[in-house]
Amino acid sequence: MSRKFERRASRALVVDDSKLVVAGLVLALETLGWEARGLTCPWEALAALEASPDQFDLLIADHRMPSLTGVQLIDKARQVQPSLSTVIYTGLRSQETDGADAYLPKPFEMSELEEVLAAVQ
Repeated sequence: MSRKFERRASRALVVDDSKLVVAGLVLALETLGWEARGLTCPWEALAALEASPDQFDLLIADHRMPSLTGVQLIDKARQVQPSLSTVIYTGLRSQETDGADAYLPKPFEMSELEEVLAAVQ
């Protein structure tokens, strides 16, 4: 008798100060089979990570947000969950990751998102 094991979906936390951007990125991730939660406040994202450090496998953070930059959020998130994979998401045309595991341009093509996800898993 063989047992079939289902692979748990990867879980992403998306943080951007634009609700529209968050909704689009969450939808894109869900299309690719990820579970995704989106927040527009980096402090709320940090609180969610602190409340349950293992609930997310990946943090995608906008580089520029008003109250806390994506780089600062990633630094704080890694204090809570050091193994968390991270992606900086930015409209700046730079390949700089600023300490994140990967860079995702804004806007992006689905193939670029797939490449980034493969690179950080």
